[in-house]
Amino acid sequence: MATPNEDTIIESLVRRESYLARFASYLINKHIGKSINDFAKQLPSLLGEFGEYSSLNKADRKQIDSIIRQAISADIASGFDLVTQDMIDMMPLDAEHVSDIYDDFLGQPFKIPDEKILASYANAATMVLTSGSSAQSGVWASFVKNNIDSSSKAIIGQIDAGFNADLTNSEIERNIRGTYNRKTKLYQGGILQGRVKNQAAALVRTGVSHYSNSARDRTYAANKDIIETRIFYAVMDNRTSKTCMKWNLQEWPIDYKNYPRIPQHINCRSAYIVRLKGIDPLEGTKPAVQGTNNDVDYSTKRQGNKDSRYGVQKVPSDMTSDEFLRLQPRKYVESSLGVTGARLFLDGKLPISKFSDITGRPLSIKELRESGVADKAFRLAGLD
Repeated sequence: MATPNEDTIIESLVRRESYLARFASYLINKHIGKSINDFAKQLPSLLGEFGEYSSLNKADRKQIDSIIRQAISADIASGFDLVTQDMIDMMPLDAEHVSDIYDDFLGQPFKIPDEKILASYANAATMVLTSGSSAQSGVWASFVKNNIDSSSKAIIGQIDAGFNADLTNSEIERNIRGTYNRKTKLYQGGILQGRVKNQAAALVRTGVSHYSNSARDRTYAANKDIIETRIFYAVMDNRTSKTCMKWNLQEWPIDYKNYPRIPQHINCRSAYIVRLKGIDPLEGTKPAVQGTNNDVDYSTKRQGNKDSRYGVQKVPSDMTSDEFLRLQPRKYVESSLGVTGARLFLDGKLPISKFSDITGRPLSIKELRESGVADKAFRLAGLD
């Protein structure tokens, strides 16, 4: 089975995911970066409205805090409003792209839902995002609100810390917005370009996953008469979460309602493909980012395609997460599962599915030990 240009369904999907990653970066730089920079420019006038912050009485400081909180909330909200609209505008294009992929294999056009239906579904759909042992749930707008509240709290906390340390306004401003780069005409360093921007960027990438997968979900629903199952597809590298590795390649009937929604967590990169009647989407190969040797440190961030620690190879599309990781250097597996997790997996023969509970929530080593499901693995790995 092959399309006219010899692509497999998964290879076409992977190319689309690469585009969506670049799209998310564009949204972060254009909208979130600008909104943060807009706030940085007005910070001195806001902070210094009544003079040196350290010399103000409690009532005046409270008023300044309120003004700054409103300003940062308004600026970041404005950035997220633009991000959301761009993601909504992207949805019909993503539905069309998925339709085109399957058109080539099916020989007949996929139905594409109306743009308003796509947007309404994504805006109202509940995301449940796991983080360690906990999970957050809510619609996109609620996650945006939480992000804005967190950013505001972090900035006010930095101002309070500056007051307690008897810092000048200039010193407080530097801690918040960093220093101005005349070449780029942007601020760099400080909590704005650190924690605030990083958290917003992670949410934007998660939002792109949410809106693109919502578009696909509605497209699949509109064509369920020719679809048999949906298949969870997880990226193959050492940054893939235990949750996504657990669900990887599992299938659910297209009418089944309780399949795990994507995104599964912040920065989730997984997606669904579907099995059409008479067409196997897991035929052929898919790209995987593999380790090159066992004498390097894989724990630091990958430095693009030129990073000599990694090699992009094609593997069978139906290769499981367990099969993939067992082919990798031990240090690569350790960067994915942790040192103890790697021992349980490699030496204790504990399958990836056991590293999470039935809901997909990752289990800590302590929880694995206490649950009893890994007793044999602990013994084989010499960890009992």
